[in-house]
Amino acid sequence: MKHWILFIALLSGMTATATTISPTARDERTAAETKSRTIHFEALPDAARSFIHDFYAQERVMRVRTDPTAKLFTYRVRFTNGDEIFFSRSGEWTEMECPKGVPAQLVPQEVKDYVKSKYPGRTITAIGLENNGISVSLSDHTELTVPSETDNLRTRMQKKQEDKTMKKEMKDEKHPHHRDHHGMSR
Repeated sequence: MKHWILFIALLSGMTATATTISPTARDERTAAETKSRTIHFEALPDAARSFIHDFYAQERVMRVRTDPTAKLFTYRVRFTNGDEIFFSRSGEWTEMECPKGVPAQLVPQEVKDYVKSKYPGRTITAIGLENNGISVSLSDHTELTVPSETDNLRTRMQKKQEDKTMKKEMKDEKHPHHRDHHGMSR
């Protein structure tokens, strides 16, 4: 009889333990799935879809993932040729990884010139926007940052903010009579 009672108590303890572990594992899995998930191509912002149609029309999209919690990119598009492009929430590219080489028309001229003069014969296999310029990976695994005043995250963010401000001002000028309940223009 003691053995049966001990067996039932042990069995009850294992069931309770399994019950307490299971929700935690499920919560972690759900959180990971929420962070990064596969989406349809049509769910990309217009700018990202246009970029792909303009520069990757001959390639097939293998997978599109989104991670709304990521800071520098929200969308990640992988092509069947192995290329991967990362896009911001607004659909502008932030990084490209291309094992066979980033398409020349996508590399800013100042970066092409710099790599050609300092690293002749090497291919640019990855390119990304940084705060102070453009990061580049070469075919020999050399990584460098090319300083740029015109092509970097900081200037793109400033331009985007200026564009938003200008659009708001234009809207306010067109509709000056639209005011909220505090008397402020919308």
